[in-house]
Amino acid sequence: MKPSILILYYSQTGQLRSILDSLFSEQQTACDLDRITYFLPHLSSEFFRRKIMDELAKIGYPIPAEKWFANLTRVGNIGSASPYLMLEELFNEGKIKKRVMSLF
Repeated sequence: MKPSILILYYSQTGQLRSILDSLFSEQQTACDLDRITYFLPHLSSEFFRRKIMDELAKIGYPIPAEKWFANLTRVGNIGSASPYLMLEELFNEGKIKKRVMSLF
């Protein structure tokens, strides 16, 4: 099975449901969280990790902690560059390979 990566970049947790509902309905795909290999959230602070996890569970998208990948503690808050550096790190660690990755 090829890795699937969900990158979530948003400014408020209140937007989560509409973003995820829209994403999965546009793909015309049922939200099968088992298909997600890595979840790359943009975290401005580790303070928000638990809040985001709780909000995702509350709105019906519980993503297990072991699927979360963030490098905030190593690289700091780098704004809009964070998803690119997370992908680069996963690629260089051999966790994802070129042309094997799907972003949705």
